[in-house]
Amino acid sequence: MQTYIFYMKQKILIGFLLLISLFALQQPAPFFPVQEAYSSNETRLATHEMSLETRYANPAINDVFKDNILLTLSYMSGRVKTASDIHWDDVRAERQYELV
Repeated sequence: MQTYIFYMKQKILIGFLLLISLFALQQPAPFFPVQEAYSSNETRLATHEMSLETRYANPAINDVFKDNILLTLSYMSGRVKTASDIHWDDVRAERQYELV
């Protein structure tokens, strides 16, 4: 009888842990992009603009780095989620990004 009770308690505990795990998986992960929140007393400390056309003197190297930077920004902004979402004309389109 005690063995039966032990196994029942064990099954209930495992079921409870599985149930908690399922609920935890349904919650948004903290690593996904978070909506921006700004305070009323926000002050810009610095700003910098950089041309991706003239970063490096060698055009071949410059193009590879430019595409890599633009693709990374597209992933970070959520416009590209998987490799099949990559449309280079869209990735290379003129845009403004802010990293806060």
